[in-house]
Amino acid sequence: MNTGNEGIRLIKNYEGCRLTAYQCSAGVWTIGWGHTGKVDGKAVCKGMTITQAKADALLVSDLVVYENHVKALKRSFNQNEFDALVSFTYNCGQGSLQTLCKNRSNKQIAEALLKYNKAGGKALAGLTKRRKAERELFLKPVEKGSLDKLPCDVKTTCVLNIRTAAGTNYPVIRVAKKGEILKVWAICTSNGMKWGKNGNEWYCLDYCEIV
Repeated sequence: MNTGNEGIRLIKNYEGCRLTAYQCSAGVWTIGWGHTGKVDGKAVCKGMTITQAKADALLVSDLVVYENHVKALKRSFNQNEFDALVSFTYNCGQGSLQTLCKNRSNKQIAEALLKYNKAGGKALAGLTKRRKAERELFLKPVEKGSLDKLPCDVKTTCVLNIRTAAGTNYPVIRVAKKGEILKVWAICTSNGMKWGKNGNEWYCLDYCEIV
């Protein structure tokens, strides 16, 4: 399972995107969509700047890390539960995720999410709002059949290149036959074209139709 459209939208909404490095409330140098690791082998530092394309690429690679933390729990989560926990982990880290989920049912996890709204022992309005949004998504029933309700299936309307990332300039992994059914776990827009994601595969949804 990969982060769906609602999960990505939630993360982007609360992380925000800044193309010049800044220090977050914890004093950690951050850039892009809340990225705190390295950029092209160099640690994020004062004065660093990146492009929007780089920020979006960093988000994609960061999501894989946090998705793997959730998957490592070896629990059964639906798409909305998974997305909410990826957002939580993106913000709070793997250790907090493990504490949140340990010996708790899915219903108990949803309630416990609201407790993680403090920094330095003080409840913060921003964290409180984010935890409520994550809880709401966690409890939201999964619906199918629309690109706004992921995951869903689409069918290719022509022979279609499957690429390593969203954009025609990225390498082709394989070629999908016309009429092939593809799973869409997440979507994004690149150069005015809508792209779907399934694992490490990206494909242009302009050449697909919803099944």
